[in-house]
Amino acid sequence: MNAFWRMTGFALILLTGAATLAALHIGSQRDFALAKERYLENSQAASRATAKTVEDALRAIYENVRTLTYLPSVQNLDRHGTNLGDEGRATIQQIYNNLANNVSISEVYFLPLDFDPDRYDPVTGKLEEPILQFDQLIVNARARAEAADAKKPGKLDDQSLTRPAEEVETYEYHELARQLAWLKANYPNSSNIDGLNVPIIGTKELITCDNTDFIHSGNDADRSGFILSVPVFSADGNLRGSVSAIMLTSALRKLLPSTDYVIANANYGFESDQHRLSTSLAAATHSFTAPDPNLIYSEVIPLSLNDPRSAWRLWAGFPNSRFENDVDVRSVRQFELASYAATVIVTLQALVCWYAIARTMSMQTEAAETLERRVEERTAEIQHLATHDILTGLPNRGLLADTMDEALTSLRGGEKLAVHCIDLDRFKPVNDTLGHPVGDELLRAVARRLRQQAGDTAMVARVGGDEFTILQLLLDGDEQAGALASRVMPSPTSSPSRVIRSVSAAASAWRSFPTTDRARIY
Repeated sequence: MNAFWRMTGFALILLTGAATLAALHIGSQRDFALAKERYLENSQAASRATAKTVEDALRAIYENVRTLTYLPSVQNLDRHGTNLGDEGRATIQQIYNNLANNVSISEVYFLPLDFDPDRYDPVTGKLEEPILQFDQLIVNARARAEAADAKKPGKLDDQSLTRPAEEVETYEYHELARQLAWLKANYPNSSNIDGLNVPIIGTKELITCDNTDFIHSGNDADRSGFILSVPVFSADGNLRGSVSAIMLTSALRKLLPSTDYVIANANYGFESDQHRLSTSLAAATHSFTAPDPNLIYSEVIPLSLNDPRSAWRLWAGFPNSRFENDVDVRSVRQFELASYAATVIVTLQALVCWYAIARTMSMQTEAAETLERRVEERTAEIQHLATHDILTGLPNRGLLADTMDEALTSLRGGEKLAVHCIDLDRFKPVNDTLGHPVGDELLRAVARRLRQQAGDTAMVARVGGDEFTILQLLLDGDEQAGALASRVMPSPTSSPSRVIRSVSAAASAWRSFPTTDRARIY
């Protein structure tokens, strides 16, 4: 196999491997896109479900507080709530119990329209407070049960329902006063309200009381919350005050399945979980009003709450590492890498196999060529041995006869053939006295000299032990034969003309013999 086919085979294997890798890459990209699409769909579904949970909780507060505002006992409350009877209190208690079973509310206040936390109440002689504070009504059932159990004989006195001395409510009261001012300016009467579409307004995050199960430390950061207030109108439609519910941020945060979500209200500056976001998130915003483009999944979902002052939203942003660790994505990546590795291994194996095949075929070709060359050399050697003398390397009797036949049949006008017959006198004594090796060397020396004297137009042959023949082609006349004879064996008794005559006679005699008998002369 020549180099071209070897290189062609290697190129085809590499091209096939590259094409396979390209096809695998395209397929993996398609599978990756599908896995990403499924991940985004699942992430969006999870975010929408979380948004629905938060929205339902906020709407539950809104609907229960709104229900309170329509109670006649609430609409007709006097400044200090002295006209709230047992039936009205029982109704409020039932509504609060229903609210507490669904959403943890820290406190609920009933406020008169002229509430001023910086003004002293002439009746109580203290700074003004809301008409009623219903925080003691909605402490959860477990806390009340534990308190009752603690009062049994042998139990320590329960302090779970006792307000801590360090509890500060001034932040709540001043924010409630600001809410009332806004309601007075925007909803002085119920004429601006369509049916039950009563507004509910919120606040920024502030320090509240910590009388729920969510808070145990008493730290201000753990007592933060916000206020949701609904206006209260009298029977004649005029604004009388508000019912306000305070929800701890920790209670709202408990509605979220992870720290990948933030409940935000940009106008209030409220963010439920910004200080607890996963450190892997790339979010740099503090308003959470738009998705984070650096995250593979991020979305802002509006929360339906009838707040005319600002919009509530759920911001969702999942760390990119979660996508990379997704089961579908990891499967695609692992299959892609495994496919790449398998393709590379198969390609390398194919290259190795092709190299072995090409090497084997090359070795076979070389072996065949070597064998053929040796056969040719041996054939040529055998043929040379058959037509040449072994000792001197000169053509033998058979080759001389064949050459002479060919020469005689191919002579052209003016051309002649001269045959010089030479033998060595007294050669036998050389062998007998000096030995055959010396005799052989003598014969080789004679052969070399004869070849040297014969030139290119004559053939020297050994036809016997010490007998040689020179077959000469005469191109320029008979004198060439005499000149060659003089060079080979100069003799004072031999003239060129005599030599020529003898040579010509020998040539004529050679022609007279049949072809099959010419070899017998020698």
